[in-house]
Amino acid sequence: MNERTAKDWDGGVKKSRTTRTYADGRRVDYTTGTVTMGGVTTAPVGLTALEKQLHPRFLTLAEREKIRDLRAAGQSLRAIGRALGRSASTVKRETDANAVREGYQPCAAHRAAAARRPRPKKRKLLREGRLRRFVQDQLRRKSGASYRLSPTSLRTKSTTMSKSPAW
Repeated sequence: MNERTAKDWDGGVKKSRTTRTYADGRRVDYTTGTVTMGGVTTAPVGLTALEKQLHPRFLTLAEREKIRDLRAAGQSLRAIGRALGRSASTVKRETDANAVREGYQPCAAHRAAAARRPRPKKRKLLREGRLRRFVQDQLRRKSGASYRLSPTSLRTKSTTMSKSPAW
């Protein structure tokens, strides 16, 4: 037997022809180069995204670890929510979204949440198009500290422009 195969078996890794399934729920498909986490395909996440300080409404890794520990101790969702200072529905959504066959794993859940975080598209004014040109023209025309573009002023000005899906 190959030494790597023995180490994989000891570590709970299952291998088929082109995929390798790890104990934490990751499934690596070598033909497509994708990593699937608990049924959700995710791109690899960098360390900066994992350690980024977020708004308090997002769960932290420490809170996810506490969820795992309290679930292992047999606590109810309401008791876990009280211990975290969050609602029971937040705990339920977290465990449902990130549980794998082996149970809830906080590090894997944190990586999956970090992979879902970034927006795939640019903001509207960063993209080249009619809206960006319109706003730039308005700012050039009305240069001054007191002039500001608001959504209301954009709506009244844009009625003269024909609406298109590019907005």
